[in-house]
Amino acid sequence: MLARILSYIRKIRGRRRPLPADMVDVKKLLKSYTVEELCQRADEYYLKRESTDYLLAKPLIDADEAPHLLINFAKALQGLRIQPGIKVLDFAAGSCWTTRFLTQLGAKVIAMDVSKTALDIGKDLFARHKVIGERPTPEFMVYDGRKIDLPSASVDRILCMDAFHHVPNPADVLKEMARVLKEGGIACFVEPGADHSRSPQSQEEMKKYKVIEDDIVMQDIWAWASAAGFTGIEFSVYNADPYIVSLKEHETLRQYPGVGALRYYRKLRNEINSRNTFFLYKGVPEGGDSKNIKGLKAGLKVALGAARAGEGGAFSVRATLTNEGSSQWLPASVKVGGVNLGVHLLDERSAMIDLDYFRKAPPYENDRPIAPGESVTLSFDIPAPPKGIYVLEFDMVAENVNWFARNSSQTVRKRVRVESV
Repeated sequence: MLARILSYIRKIRGRRRPLPADMVDVKKLLKSYTVEELCQRADEYYLKRESTDYLLAKPLIDADEAPHLLINFAKALQGLRIQPGIKVLDFAAGSCWTTRFLTQLGAKVIAMDVSKTALDIGKDLFARHKVIGERPTPEFMVYDGRKIDLPSASVDRILCMDAFHHVPNPADVLKEMARVLKEGGIACFVEPGADHSRSPQSQEEMKKYKVIEDDIVMQDIWAWASAAGFTGIEFSVYNADPYIVSLKEHETLRQYPGVGALRYYRKLRNEINSRNTFFLYKGVPEGGDSKNIKGLKAGLKVALGAARAGEGGAFSVRATLTNEGSSQWLPASVKVGGVNLGVHLLDERSAMIDLDYFRKAPPYENDRPIAPGESVTLSFDIPAPPKGIYVLEFDMVAENVNWFARNSSQTVRKRVRVESV
């Protein structure tokens, strides 16, 4: 069935209307220049700009383009499953606004582009808008248009944001991407559609700057990608433009979705024809860990030796912790994502007094992560607060990530009394 569908699509593509004489044929343009010449033209594109303000302001260029850039980047992030510490190749990074965002999220980013001038602008961006907190320092690497100068299986993720349609040798580039990507890695592309070269903006860019504005035909992309070693492909289907409806239409959509769904689908179909956000997989993506809140869930069983303690004393606790999520818990020694048992101190009406009242690391045997389904038991003492009635709330925490309760994991509360000695 799939073969017949692809065959039909190829026939449809073959019937495209002829290109008007005054329009640039991207296929002829591709044959006119070598890869090296196109790399040089890309650098000239940045060199000839009188001001870099436009590039440094990305993605907040203007109120019309900014929503699309931000939404597309958000969808890329969701599919890439970014976690602190993973290595990301930001391919064709341009002025590096995506590099900065990925760095702020804690990724180790390699910004790569054929244009040294673009990367210099990116360095200026980092100098002007410094990353907040302790984050890995990004690398900046010039690409020669043919070989990615990285070892095989050296990066966890690849992002190519609105750039693959500029590539003159897509099959070769996909082969290089598959080479440097680790097993279980993901490559994300945010690209235009199959008629991109015919758009007015593309025609203007090709006429003025002789840059490539190629069509992105997904059947071709997958043929090249699968030959390169990628094993799967998926798409993020969404509409970057808002679907504005009246109150009446909103209620109709909410209560009787079939009535308004067709109109929304037509709008969505137009987006699909002009925009492709897709993910290429090399093997099966690895399961998550506690550097990401997704997949974190705990089963807690907590018993107190006694619910009363004297001032200056302690509450004896025995707790059994079960990893009921889909992600492994990293050892408490890991700065970002290390998992501890935490205790909030609440007053007798359950109002928060101290969010970080107490921490206790689970027993990690030889610093080995706690896998999904695994349980550990520990005993410890919690120092008693001043005289009064309190509630001790037990929850797991992935340090510098989040508390498990924020991911709908259940906490355990114990009411206690501290008395005068």
